[in-house]
Amino acid sequence: MMIKEVAEEVGVHPSTVSRAVANKYAHTPQGVFELRYFLLRGRARPHGGRHAAADPEAQSEKDDR
Repeated sequence: MMIKEVAEEVGVHPSTVSRAVANKYAHTPQGVFELRYFLLRGRARPHGGRHAAADPEAQSEKDDR
């Protein structure tokens, strides 16, 4: 999800979302990730904009390499 989309959904400026997630972390089964990792800035990332941490299949493909 893009920062802009989150900001529109909650009714705040994108910079507010950016500051809110700064220096915050999520503990997941795949490890600890900074919350910013799960948010996109600007253009979508390759492979449909999905992050490896949010996509266990992509993570297992990475492990196989």
